[in-house]
Amino acid sequence: MRALQFGASMALRVGVGALALSACDGGPWEIETVRAASTIDQQESTMAADPGRTGFYPDQPALDPATVGSPFFGQLFEATVDGQIYAQPLCANGVLLVATETNHVYGLDPAMGGTLWTRQLGTPFLASDVNCGDLQPFVGVTGTPAIDADTGTAYLLSKTYVDGISGTAAWYAHAIDIATGVERDGFPVEIAGSASNEPTQVFNPKLQMQRPGLLLMGGVVYAAFGAHCDTRPYSGWVVGISTRGFVQTLWTAEAGPGNPSGAGIWQSGGGLVSDGDGQILFATGNDWSSFPAPVPGRQPPPTLGESIVRLSVRSDGTLAATDFFSPSERDALSQEDGDFGSGAPVALPAGFGAGAHQDLLIQAGKSGYLFLLDRDDLGGYRQGLEGVDRVLQKLGPFGGVWSKPSVWPGDGGYVYVPVVNGCSVDEQAGCLRAFKAGASADGTPTLASVATTSSTFSYGASAGVVTSRGTTSGSALLWTVWSAGGDGVGGQLRAYDAVPQEGTLTLRYLAGIGTSAKFTAPAVGDGRVYVGTRDGHVAGFGVTGAASLRAQGAVFPPALVGDDSRSSVQVTTVGAVSILGLGISGDFALTDAAPEVPFSVAGGASFSIPVVFRPTSEGPIVGELRITTDGGPFVFSLTGVGQSRVPDLATSPSIVTFAPIVIGSTSTQTVTITNVSDASMTLTASTPPAAPFLVTGMPRAGTIVRAGDSFVATIAYAPTTTGSSSGYLSVVAGNVVATVPVEGSALVGGKLRIAPDVLDAGSMVVGRASTAIFQLMNEGDAPLLIEKSKPPTSSVFQAEDPFGEGTVIAPGASFEQLVNVSPAVAGVATDVWQLNADDGQGLRVLSMEVTGVTPAPAVAPTTTMGTSNSATATLTSGPNVSEASRADATTVVGGCSVADVSSPGVGPVVALLAALLLMTRGHSARGAVPRSGCYRRRRHRSSRTRRTRPGLPAPTTSRRNRRWCRGKRSGRGPGPRASRR
Repeated sequence: MRALQFGASMALRVGVGALALSACDGGPWEIETVRAASTIDQQESTMAADPGRTGFYPDQPALDPATVGSPFFGQLFEATVDGQIYAQPLCANGVLLVATETNHVYGLDPAMGGTLWTRQLGTPFLASDVNCGDLQPFVGVTGTPAIDADTGTAYLLSKTYVDGISGTAAWYAHAIDIATGVERDGFPVEIAGSASNEPTQVFNPKLQMQRPGLLLMGGVVYAAFGAHCDTRPYSGWVVGISTRGFVQTLWTAEAGPGNPSGAGIWQSGGGLVSDGDGQILFATGNDWSSFPAPVPGRQPPPTLGESIVRLSVRSDGTLAATDFFSPSERDALSQEDGDFGSGAPVALPAGFGAGAHQDLLIQAGKSGYLFLLDRDDLGGYRQGLEGVDRVLQKLGPFGGVWSKPSVWPGDGGYVYVPVVNGCSVDEQAGCLRAFKAGASADGTPTLASVATTSSTFSYGASAGVVTSRGTTSGSALLWTVWSAGGDGVGGQLRAYDAVPQEGTLTLRYLAGIGTSAKFTAPAVGDGRVYVGTRDGHVAGFGVTGAASLRAQGAVFPPALVGDDSRSSVQVTTVGAVSILGLGISGDFALTDAAPEVPFSVAGGASFSIPVVFRPTSEGPIVGELRITTDGGPFVFSLTGVGQSRVPDLATSPSIVTFAPIVIGSTSTQTVTITNVSDASMTLTASTPPAAPFLVTGMPRAGTIVRAGDSFVATIAYAPTTTGSSSGYLSVVAGNVVATVPVEGSALVGGKLRIAPDVLDAGSMVVGRASTAIFQLMNEGDAPLLIEKSKPPTSSVFQAEDPFGEGTVIAPGASFEQLVNVSPAVAGVATDVWQLNADDGQGLRVLSMEVTGVTPAPAVAPTTTMGTSNSATATLTSGPNVSEASRADATTVVGGCSVADVSSPGVGPVVALLAALLLMTRGHSARGAVPRSGCYRRRRHRSSRTRRTRPGLPAPTTSRRNRRWCRGKRSGRGPGPRASRR
């Protein structure tokens, strides 16, 4: 058992305090579910707060909801740095450490943002050297560093060149004094060598990308590697660098014959996880290998793509895989670029465990399923009954994940996951989801989706971090970096109350930050929040002035509906303050003993505001106390639980509705059933819905549910035919019957069509520019999620506002993508756009080609003109016109060829005749169909098209903006117009 050790004491109650189950002889027996208290050492000097990567910062009393929501909180500074910031800033020893993609490292004043020192770790690597546009133009320091606060040393990795300027790529590990920026003795260390578990596999610094946060453990810094745009050959690597200045070990996730490519470790910027000395956990992506048969978890295979992997440090310092889990659909995930490792794992604190499963791990990837695993027994491959996954829970799908979960251990335990789709009726909008910890009737730990944000989240939004005063109820805030799309424009720092109200996470604070970096979470340190941006800025947020008063919210004892429960809010003033008003919300009221307003209080004094709680319904109830002062308003939380006067069971949700899914797949949701009365209840019967629904986690008849306790039932929907299904889940306790309607519908699925299948711009004069167009269409009946989109990166083919990963295409919808084409030299130039959707068709490669030709010198204007039945007008100049001149003088328009009126070899009279010919034939010079592709002259380019993205309206049809290539296309006649049905 590996219990994570945390610094602030946190007792976690998961809702099943005790269940009494009937024994085999029919007599009742009780099982006490005891939650062990645990503590975690606060580590602002490592990514996401701790080695478990929970993102939980429990010692931040200055960041309580009342202060953050007051006029005394805001932006403290904005510092300008050189380069994009993808590594999470870190605080340690009075220094804010910031590293950028230009290989610049800064030590900033954490309070004011001033530069204490700066240095550059060498020339940054050019992304164009690997033809990858994921992170451009430079790759420098991307993975979040790790800081040894005891020695004041920051460890980080940078990508550069061996000769310092260009040529052979190199990765270097650095150790920097965070007080001065000076490199420690024995560093930098070049990352090189072969894998200890596969000596024929040699580390390739050019093709490997270091994205996850570093792990400092036992005097060794561990770094994980994936690929640049899946450019092969690559593999997942874990490299250990001794703090004494040498490479300790290298391990690859792709061992075995043939050294296959894949199993990259990128995790959308999440960090390597550790849950004990010598233990490392991480997630991998696609690897295109197959397991021919089920594999036990304690016998990891040599190729470990699409997996959660546990590595153990051997006595000689090398690494060995000792356990793993891979989902049963791993082959399909790799085929459609459905990276299981697009998200990063998180080791949940010990309080989330229950029964025999105290040590938990949570993971989600592009497919949108949330997996809850036992860290002591990850589950292997197809080790469950009939070859299914052997996991504690598989929930969803809830929407694609390019992020990692974050954790609030207080108030019963919550987990938060940002998703890029699946949060609206049409499944296109993303959101931030909240999951509540619980347990099934047999004590197995569970999670249940209980809330979302009201506003949409998109691809690129960050993971959250949680700040609080220990596990004090009402003290926690969930911080995240929000963006409207993958480009990060208009990014915001947001803070939400950690405990949702009526299914919604309440927004407490937001501030604009400029252009946000993909996936990079806010940093926390000493009562401040920091954000690094893609446009080279570091913003610090905190208390901007002395708050005039402080208080903690109140937690009321449970009360019967209609009865009273009383408590008070104790307020302490910092300076002299005038209280102008008192307001209250929810099932709470001020008592007659509350002070009358207005009144004044001297600095350093205390006063009490008595409050009464009168519940009008059963279950948790949340309200607020608002104190208005001459310095602004302050808001404090009030929480209580209403109980039924008669035996009663409450269900959440009251109706289970499955979003439409594709036949052959499975969707899973939960129902939480709570005894909301003030006395124990004995369950006498339960009835599940019929197939295609399957219910697990239900208690046996005779189970005793104590007052206020809950159990979680899991409902799986696995349709085999299209159409709708419905049923009921009922639970009976004496005369009480709780019934939950269950419904779902099944579809054939989405189907991506790309037209044309090749973009061939034909021959173009060097230096000229045109705009090629291709169209993406969803010809199926279910939404399509674009799971991979890698645009061309050469200067010849430049995508305009390229659609990104996480884009959703509604059934019947389509959109156009514009690509600017401009050959720089004579000859053939090619590039590709790699993409795929979650429709099972696998990787799609759209080839692009153009032939650059050199313009011929101008000749005497001896001009002829002719036409043909295919409506082609050809203008030539003189008897010795070259092919280059013809290419320069001819443009294909709607299936016809006409002279480009700007061609240098065409006289003004002929240009006029060409224009008249176009007018008489009614053609427009907007569309173009060279061979199998389409392009438009730049001066005729239509306005930028709108596309279907998470959270944005679907594209509309416009004759101006949506004109598609018409005329002959591979013998198929006119092409379709972009449409949305």
